Amino acid sequence: MASDRAIAAELEQVLRELTGVPEITLASEPQRMLGGFDTDTYAFSLKNASDALSGELILRHYRQPNETHRVLAETAIQNLASRAGHAVPEVPIDSVGATIAGRPFIVMRRLPGATLLDVLSEDPMNALEPAARLMGRTQARLHNLDATGAVRSLELTGLDAGTYTPFKLLDDIHRLVEATQDKALGQLGNWLDEHRPESPGDLSVCHGDFHPANILVEDLKLTGVIDWGNYSFGHSEYDVAVTQFIVSIGPLEDSPVPLEQLRAMLDAFLDMYKGEYLAHRPINEELVGYYIVLRAGHALAKVVAARYGSDVRGTAHDGYSWARPLVYEHVRELVRDRTGVDAGPLEA
Repeated sequence: MASDRAIAAELEQVLRELTGVPEITLASEPQRMLGGFDTDTYAFSLKNASDALSGELILRHYRQPNETHRVLAETAIQNLASRAGHAVPEVPIDSVGATIAGRPFIVMRRLPGATLLDVLSEDPMNALEPAARLMGRTQARLHNLDATGAVRSLELTGLDAGTYTPFKLLDDIHRLVEATQDKALGQLGNWLDEHRPESPGDLSVCHGDFHPANILVEDLKLTGVIDWGNYSFGHSEYDVAVTQFIVSIGPLEDSPVPLEQLRAMLDAFLDMYKGEYLAHRPINEELVGYYIVLRAGHALAKVVAARYGSDVRGTAHDGYSWARPLVYEHVRELVRDRTGVDAGPLEA
């Protein structure tokens, strides 16, 4: 894999070629940022660049060479949301026609602020309610984004918007069932098929990973919603379900507070988050319940399928959050309680 210094040199050259400005140089060495299992992320700025590339920027460098579709998809939705007035980073440069170290990338604006997760970690008691209400309000507003325009923007790139639905998770589960012939996963896939809701009349744009680590704030005021790699079009309840599922897990493995107290804090957070959301948009709780099982079942399926070896594509990778023992047991229990399907202990 190319070194950070080699990435920097190639980034500089590629930006010169894409912009037609040979004088462009990096103002300083790009700084690698934490996070991301499937991308490398760097903060940087430029000299001698146009206004479109002024200020602080982010390089989102995909780790797989065959992910041009992600470049197109994320560029389309982020630019649409940004131009509609949402706090979403604009993408002035994408890698169509170019790569860095043989891998695609996007260059987007760096939005100010710390993650909401960092703020909650530093001062959970004082930040809990304003953070929860900020999340509910922000997500409801994003669900008012023009989905028709978003679909059109995606399809103009040549991608099929019909594949960007929450049910791509169900397709993954069925593929893992076929590859492993695991009995419990087969039962889970059948349950999800039998209870699958009809498509909504009005589509919503769903972020697909809306949680405190992907929300930027300053003084508990929103500055950005980042990491749009999992967005889809469907019921807004899918997005609410994903948020509820992720937040309900919490930092089980390394919480500084006793588990019972943590559970109470997470329940209170979710109540305030959903209360604020409901002040702006309705929620169908039956749909939320189904989509919680879909999202949890997808995580469970990846972990279970990993038992069958590395030849099975799309299984849990090293460091996969849902494969940690306490987290896995929580997900296993959730799926079992809602569907009657038991995937067995982590080391089955």
